[in-house]
Amino acid sequence: MLFTMGLTWIAVVAGLAAKTAQGAAAFAYPLILLPFISSAFVPTNTMPGPVRAFAEHQPVTSMVEAIRDLVTSQPVGTDIWIALTWCVGISRGDIRLRHGRLPPQHVLAPRHPGH
Repeated sequence: MLFTMGLTWIAVVAGLAAKTAQGAAAFAYPLILLPFISSAFVPTNTMPGPVRAFAEHQPVTSMVEAIRDLVTSQPVGTDIWIALTWCVGISRGDIRLRHGRLPPQHVLAPRHPGH
């Protein structure tokens, strides 16, 4: 949940910074592809070399492996710590982005009739 929340807020910041709707939408494409280049659908040892190297070192693979081990009552190993580290790192980066790049509050405040 922390990972998803962090990515969501990073996408919100990118969307607010984008000048067009197309620019904001384009930011989401790399994030959407991460699960497909992970061990979520196929084992990483069946992937070609460069794809395998990327898949084994990206956050979704660690999270998928940790969740898979927890659900099947297997020993989790280091995957859970790697996944938590990614979650905390993304969330911390997200907090820095939100505090450093959001527009002023009057831009985000809802407009009330008569004001």
